[in-house]
Amino acid sequence: MRTVMHEQADKANQQKTKRIALSLYVARQDLSRRYADSAAGPVLALAYPAMLIAIYAAVFSLFPAAKLKGGADFPMLLIAGMMPWFALSEAINAMTSSLSANAAMVKRIIMPIEVLPFAALIAAVIVHLCLIIMAIIALWLLGHSPSVTLLVAPYALLCLIALALPIGMVLALLNTAMRDIGFLVAPALQMWFWATPVIWPASALPNHLSWIATINPFAHVVAAYRYALLGPSSQMLDAKGALCFWLFVAMMSWAAYWAFHRFRAELADNL
Repeated sequence: MRTVMHEQADKANQQKTKRIALSLYVARQDLSRRYADSAAGPVLALAYPAMLIAIYAAVFSLFPAAKLKGGADFPMLLIAGMMPWFALSEAINAMTSSLSANAAMVKRIIMPIEVLPFAALIAAVIVHLCLIIMAIIALWLLGHSPSVTLLVAPYALLCLIALALPIGMVLALLNTAMRDIGFLVAPALQMWFWATPVIWPASALPNHLSWIATINPFAHVVAAYRYALLGPSSQMLDAKGALCFWLFVAMMSWAAYWAFHRFRAELADNL
């Protein structure tokens, strides 16, 4: 009995290893295809977030009331807060279209369909890791050298992946049945961005509306990044916010797991 159980466990581990290897391969192919026709493509992918942050910092620095409270200047808080946003928006957009854009592959090749959205997430994370290195260097040049709180960065990245993965999985599946989902993602993400204290201070909310930032799952991700990159003087991690975040992730993960197992057989017909 024990031998059979060990064999089943080994087979399960081998399948997981194959899925991870396949996801990494698809992610590498996606990045290669994305920048194949542009010599400056990878540079622009990193330069665009930097330019957008500079614009926000220049505009909002003109309005003292818009500045965030804390031990760091507004540009530093903006860099630390917008880094995860770029990754989240890129990952969700890419994951949403990952199945519909690869319909031929899904129909003709026998492969776990969840590999495609996961590979899109990996590609976004790879770009995000490069941006994190740039952010650390930029913060250093602005006068904030890395501190011991940088050890929280892996947790912040874990929160980002845990949030993007189930949302992107569900949207990828919905987009195969209702192609309008792909058009609705961008405005929905914009509303989510402005509902999150990234370029506006959470302290601006009245006391009776402070729960809005608490139940917003992305607010916890922003807090984790700011704590990791700038230290506790700029952002503290709220226990209630963390609890709400992981409850939301757990519910979305269950929804993604159920949806993929429920509609896996019907996916090819919808594409």
